[in-house]
Amino acid sequence: MCPECGRKIRVSVDRIGPLSWFIGMAGLLLCIGISLDQVGLFAVPVLLYSQRPLPWEFVVPELVCLVVLLAAS
Repeated sequence: MCPECGRKIRVSVDRIGPLSWFIGMAGLLLCIGISLDQVGLFAVPVLLYSQRPLPWEFVVPELVCLVVLLAAS
């Protein structure tokens, strides 16, 4: 109870609800999966067949998203 007004005080430590947490983790896991897929598409042709891998333009957006999500978490 508040000593001044008499109303009930509700104390909460969790500011982020479970849905927000789930959406954030799902985005992070998807980004990691896409990044690993793109790295695999880079490495496998070079290691197995000595061919030119995918251009960096396809991989950079996923890597940037991964870094941003990791920095935000």
